[in-house]
Amino acid sequence: MLACYVKQGSGFEVAFIAKDETQLLVLEKRDLRVVGLYRPFTNHNGLTLNENFDCLMKALSDVTTGDKLTVIGGDFNLDYLRMNDRAYPLSSALLRLEIWAIENGLTQHICTVCAS
Repeated sequence: MLACYVKQGSGFEVAFIAKDETQLLVLEKRDLRVVGLYRPFTNHNGLTLNENFDCLMKALSDVTTGDKLTVIGGDFNLDYLRMNDRAYPLSSALLRLEIWAIENGLTQHICTVCAS
């Protein structure tokens, strides 16, 4: 489950909430779009890990079109440090995510260590 808290009077409005297993929430305010996402570890509808990832990327592509400044936050549940590890089942998903980000003019900031 993906939750989002928005301060009253902030001007943000819910623009999109995914209705399937893709956990995606989009808030918009004038020229700003904020996307929250979570890719669960489990597969849905009998799809493979990569097929589920493709569904997430399709939904993400659908909601990030246009000229609004877009901020995407959340958890893709991908091990970025294993992008070149052919034994990692989601290495191709990592590559697709990186290509998608570049093609859409996005800068990726990855937190690999969380401070306590």
